[in-house]
Amino acid sequence: MHLSDQALIKSNNNMKIKTTAVFAAITFGLLSISAWAQTVTVLFIPRHDQAFWITNNTDKTLSVTLTKIEVQVGSEWRAYSEPTQPGPGTFYFMHAHSNLGWLAPHEAGYGRLLAQSISLPKTGVCRARLNVEEQLTGQERIDAAARHPALSGMEGATYWGHPVEIYSDEVRPL
Repeated sequence: MHLSDQALIKSNNNMKIKTTAVFAAITFGLLSISAWAQTVTVLFIPRHDQAFWITNNTDKTLSVTLTKIEVQVGSEWRAYSEPTQPGPGTFYFMHAHSNLGWLAPHEAGYGRLLAQSISLPKTGVCRARLNVEEQLTGQERIDAAARHPALSGMEGATYWGHPVEIYSDEVRPL
C-alpha cells in the first residue's frame, strides 16, 4: 500500500467519525428541543384538593381539560377514572378573584375541577391524560365564529382549537 493510499483511508475514517459526531449532535439536539417545546407541564399535587400544578410553556392562551386518569398495569396504561358529570373536565385557574378556564402565555397555576371530581388510585402508578387547546385569534377566530353562529353573538365568546393530547408525569400515591 502506498503512502497516498494510507492517507486517503485515514482521511475517510476521520470523515466518518466527524459525520457520526455531527449526526449524534443533531439528533440529541432535536430530542432536547422536542422535550423543551411541550405545550404544558402538568404535576399532580398529592393531598391538595385534587389540584394539578400546570405551566403554560407557550406564547398562546391555553385551555387544559382532564380527560381521564390512567393506571399502569405491567407495561400498559389503562383507564382508571374520568371526571364526574357535568363534564368535560376543564381545569379552572384563579384570576383576579374569579375562576377562569384558561392559562395565559407562560403562566402557571393550580388547575382545579369545578363541580366535578376524579377518582385517584390508592396504590400503583398513575398519570393524567389531558387535552390542551389554544385560544384562536385573528382569521382563525373569525372562521370559528362563522361556524358557530349561536356563540358569535355572545359578548367575549372564546374559541379554541389545535388540540394536543398530553400526559402528566407518572405519580406514585403516598
